[in-house]
Amino acid sequence: MDYPLYQLFWMIEDPTHGGKNCRFKTLVKRGTEITFDQTFSFNFKPESKTSESFAIYYTQKYNIEYCDEPGMTLLGKLNIDLPDVHLDNRRIDFGLTFGQYEIIASTRNENRQKHEITFCYPNDDF
Repeated sequence: MDYPLYQLFWMIEDPTHGGKNCRFKTLVKRGTEITFDQTFSFNFKPESKTSESFAIYYTQKYNIEYCDEPGMTLLGKLNIDLPDVHLDNRRIDFGLTFGQYEIIASTRNENRQKHEITFCYPNDDF
């Protein structure tokens, strides 16, 4: 795979760009060798939220700071509900799994609730 995929992930205290929170967490860097069914992941604790949205971006560039810079392309979004907010700030695992023909974005919480969405590899860039 020649191009990295980025996960948009922001916190309220992150810097803004053009008035928007749009800092992201890099999951796969350009040039990383990927095998089929390999997963790249991270975990976090949402602060008293009842839902979360994960926007997945990709680019050909090496040094991107914001998701709205030229060259960043939205692959898609995974939206999840967090109905168990009463259980305090629970840990969420987010992962991107690279299949032969698709990319699967998934989340799993401590209660084993799982959400996932499948994206096709972009024809124009991969």
